[in-house]
Amino acid sequence: MTYRKISRLGFVGLFAVLALFAASGAFSASLSIFPVVSAQDAGSVCAYGVPNGSVVDPSAGTVTFPNGTTLATTKLQCSMSVPWSTNAAYGYLSPQSGDSFTAFQSYWTVPSAPSSGSFSSPEGVGIWNGVVSGSSVLQPLLVYGCISSTDCSNSWRLTSYAYICGTFSCTTYYVTPAMSVSSGDGIYGALAYSSSITGGSGCSGTQPGWIITSDDYPTGGGVNTYSLSVCTSKTWSDAIVGSLEEHSLTSCTQLPAGGSDSWPASDIYWSETNGGTVAYEGTGSDISFCSASASWSSSGLGMTWT
Repeated sequence: MTYRKISRLGFVGLFAVLALFAASGAFSASLSIFPVVSAQDAGSVCAYGVPNGSVVDPSAGTVTFPNGTTLATTKLQCSMSVPWSTNAAYGYLSPQSGDSFTAFQSYWTVPSAPSSGSFSSPEGVGIWNGVVSGSSVLQPLLVYGCISSTDCSNSWRLTSYAYICGTFSCTTYYVTPAMSVSSGDGIYGALAYSSSITGGSGCSGTQPGWIITSDDYPTGGGVNTYSLSVCTSKTWSDAIVGSLEEHSLTSCTQLPAGGSDSWPASDIYWSETNGGTVAYEGTGSDISFCSASASWSSSGLGMTWT
């Protein structure tokens, strides 16, 4: 495990490497977030598909659609799925001591499709960024294969995804409709606190809200956006700059062909609760059937798998 202290320069978050930071107990605790959903690896959870632009309030058990209609989640169709659990390689940021994240964004490119043919339920490979609180995660998610056990496609798709854990268990996730994307497209994933969806506009009481934005920039130009807002008072203690994740795979040929992806430093931005502009880089891997790794440089985060 490697840690380096970095600073945010300007809105685009261009990194300057300030110093090597030795791993310590204060930061090694952040490793407990991987695998992200390890608390539920053994069982299924309820996956709710919600329209693009919806606001979900897990504590109230409601979803507010873009037209203003609010429904209890019990009125929605529940697809039982086993959540993903193995991050083949990942790079992340931890904020300064006492801080948490209030916004985060990064950018990457859709890689080539896996070379090993068709996937079947529940197989899938995903590339994502996001913010993490314990086992809860908010993420723009790029997937080849199955997003849930009943939503599979042998193509790249992009969605906004929220997995929210309660006091004792993780039982539910919410996902927007999957948007078809192509190899070579640019993916911009952003997450930010928003006060505009509190108090009667989707979030009960005075709960803060977070907006997950998943943007696809096709090679031919333009932009396609899917968003999902989540009512939550959780403290988001780590930002995942980029992660390659797999579900029920057994071979390296099931990972994207080409064997690499990158997250440029010029497109990484974050903000912290106390106005901090310093964060700490970390990397790791927990895959066993092939070699995968992530590394930081002044250019940003790079990832390879073979």
